[in-house]
Amino acid sequence: ACSLDDYSEELNVFCSGRNLTQLPDDFPTNAKAIWLDGNNFTQLPAAAFRNLSGLDFLDLQSSQLAAVEQHAFHGLRSLYHLHLERNRLKYLAPHTFLHTQNLVSLSLNNNLFSKVEEGLFAGLSNLWYLNLGWNSLVVLPDKVFHDLPNLRELILAGNKLPYLQHQLFCSLTELKELDLSGNALKGIKINIFVKLQKLQKLYLNNNQINAIAPRAFMGMKSLRWLDLSHNRLTSLYEDTFLGLLSLHVLRLSTNSITSLRPRTFKDLQFLEELQLGHN
Repeated sequence: ACSLDDYSEELNVFCSGRNLTQLPDDFPTNAKAIWLDGNNFTQLPAAAFRNLSGLDFLDLQSSQLAAVEQHAFHGLRSLYHLHLERNRLKYLAPHTFLHTQNLVSLSLNNNLFSKVEEGLFAGLSNLWYLNLGWNSLVVLPDKVFHDLPNLRELILAGNKLPYLQHQLFCSLTELKELDLSGNALKGIKINIFVKLQKLQKLYLNNNQINAIAPRAFMGMKSLRWLDLSHNRLTSLYEDTFLGLLSLHVLRLSTNSITSLRPRTFKDLQFLEELQLGHN
């Protein structure tokens, strides 16, 4: 049912869009990459890929997956990239990725998650990229990201998060990009982002933010890009943007800001773009 490409030294297996309802059980054990996207699996059984210790890329997106057994990825100790987006996943058990400790990127976007279990990301200390966008997440456990010390990019856009708790991002000291756009955030409290000293881009646009605490962005000395457009802001404090010494781009368009205090932007000595339209 699948086609093989071994023209290069790395063996690729293509099983995309073949209306498969079960995983083939004859994958070559030396496969490096497997495409299984666009099928009709509904579930992944335990040890589904047990003999593929050299596999580094696995694409299971758009395959109608509704359930993944806790040990489905057992044996995939070389896996770098895992695509599970655009499925029907509502739940993944804690420790689901304990067998894939070399994973660098994990895509779980465009599923049906309303919550994520604490311990889901245990073992993923090498993960650089995590996409949880475009689900129905309403709340996240305080420590859900504490197992991801090397994460560089986190996408939480397009969910239903109404607030962010203090501990949520405190272990993500290597994070460079954080996308929280398109949620239901009402306000930004102090110390939410204080540990994100390497963060360069923060997207908070298209929320319902009507208040930002003074000094809410303190500690974010590397931040270059801050998007707060399409919110409900009516006013800003003189120390709203205190400490943003590297900021180049600040977007505040499409809010309800009627006036600005004289020293609102006093720390922003490298600012190149300021958008204030549609206020």
